[in-house]
Amino acid sequence: MDAYYDHVYRLAVVGDSGVGKTDICYRVVKQKFRTDPIPTAGIEYFPRIFYINHHPVKAQIWDLSGKEYYQVITKSHLRRVAGCFLVFDITSRQSFDNLNEWIKFVKQNLETPCIFYLIGNKNDLEKQRVVERNE
Repeated sequence: MDAYYDHVYRLAVVGDSGVGKTDICYRVVKQKFRTDPIPTAGIEYFPRIFYINHHPVKAQIWDLSGKEYYQVITKSHLRRVAGCFLVFDITSRQSFDNLNEWIKFVKQNLETPCIFYLIGNKNDLEKQRVVERNE
């Protein structure tokens, strides 16, 4: 039986391959860390129910592959996203510098307004950080 939700929001998680997008999704949905990182082939879907003021809200979290050859598939999943999480690896300057391209890619494929969120991942590797916090 399907549950009733007050709202359903489609969210996309984008960024370069290897920055930890799937690990973040897994952590949010399953509330534990993955021990077997495997690259995403195309798209992975992570549903999650949140309660806001005791009202059920469904998040449809779409983890989009960072590989360029999957972009034909991934762009259709961006059309009606309400929010987009831009993920970069704090130990990878290139993943941070590529965020402008990811923003452009998302905006070119949107049909509705979208809120962008920035996530600097791999904070456990602080000693290898190359992207400074103030950036």
